[in-house]
Amino acid sequence: MSSAALIVGGSGVLVGLLGLAVGLLLARRGRSSYVAGRAQDSPTRSDEATRTEISAPLNGARNDILRGPGATRQDASATLHNKTAPSGKGAADGGMVGPELSELSPQSIVVMGASTPTAIAVVRSLRSAGHKVIVGDVDPHAAGMMLGDASGVIAPVSDPGFVTSVCALGLRTRANLLVPTASEQVLPLISRRSALEAAGLAAWLPTAESSEICLDRWRLAQALNAHGVPFPPSALAGVDGIPGPWVVKPRFGSSRPDQCVLADAEDDVQHALARVPDPMVQTRLAGREIIVDALVSREGVLSGAVPRWRWADGTRGPAPDESTFADAGLMDALEALFTAIRIEGQVSVLGSVDTDSAITFLEVNPHFSDGLQIAAAAGSDLVGEYVRGVLGLPIRPQRLQFRPDVRMARFLAEVCSEPAHGSLQRT
Repeated sequence: MSSAALIVGGSGVLVGLLGLAVGLLLARRGRSSYVAGRAQDSPTRSDEATRTEISAPLNGARNDILRGPGATRQDASATLHNKTAPSGKGAADGGMVGPELSELSPQSIVVMGASTPTAIAVVRSLRSAGHKVIVGDVDPHAAGMMLGDASGVIAPVSDPGFVTSVCALGLRTRANLLVPTASEQVLPLISRRSALEAAGLAAWLPTAESSEICLDRWRLAQALNAHGVPFPPSALAGVDGIPGPWVVKPRFGSSRPDQCVLADAEDDVQHALARVPDPMVQTRLAGREIIVDALVSREGVLSGAVPRWRWADGTRGPAPDESTFADAGLMDALEALFTAIRIEGQVSVLGSVDTDSAITFLEVNPHFSDGLQIAAAAGSDLVGEYVRGVLGLPIRPQRLQFRPDVRMARFLAEVCSEPAHGSLQRT
């Protein structure tokens, strides 16, 4: 055989081996894709398949969430990594991503709670932004259950199966984000972060320590006093050293109007201490009441806040009349407050302003208040930037600016639904 024939024959063998190797590689990739697809569709998934499915919404979020109609994964990735701030620095270099960044594509979001004004405000804000909203609540007849795209009954917060039921609702509806709307929901969710991740539910939760400070008014008083942040004089029992008049309220949890007792005399305080669970005594403030909805970055920096006057008759429920206002001193005080408790994410703050314009804080909650509609009407997209934060995207402070003197009035409204709505049941 000639040398030329040997060369041709050897080349053919090499090409054949190369083709075999490429074929094996493609077959292996095809099998991996098949496993991932099976993991998404099958109700019973192996650990490996579950990890494959979860990595898509969590690790690939930065590439997928900005895609609009017809956009490709490469387009979204380029938008995220190539946009630069006015200073010339990109987001990865610490510069702010400019307002030209594309808006989020619709997400599928589980909202915790449907029976409170706060939850209803969150549901409405998310739906108005085009997101799919799945509402979960203990009460299948809660008003907010009819406001979402889907709903499901979940276990009470006090139930050991609370987080499990939330995860089941998320899996059934293929949701990828979770938004708590009440303080008592936060700690159980923090303790089961791994379960949320396994269900593909991304959540932006504060630390357990900062949440515990918010839920414990005595710890809140100590933390703020240590940092020089104004807080009413407080005591756990009696009125020694606490100027009157007084209010006796629960130390833990929410302070509903029916749980707070006003007292003008020491004898009244003693009677109130026997009636209020885990009582705490505070000086009752006579200033104008304010509520602030704020968004704090993961680095603990105040990204934006919308304060509003609460025109009410002393009750603690939703005020019938509220209006936004601007105050630079309040923003400085809020920064000191958030630094003291080291909180992040969605926050609502209750405070009081006296006749000398001195600000005193009363409560801090690790969730938005019921005033998101007025914040949006004033031009601040708190919910939209919060959703970006859940997905690990940078918060844009320019989108959180607001106009003062925007007024909101509340009135009774009715909601009707078809019988089939809310057919998802507790799992």
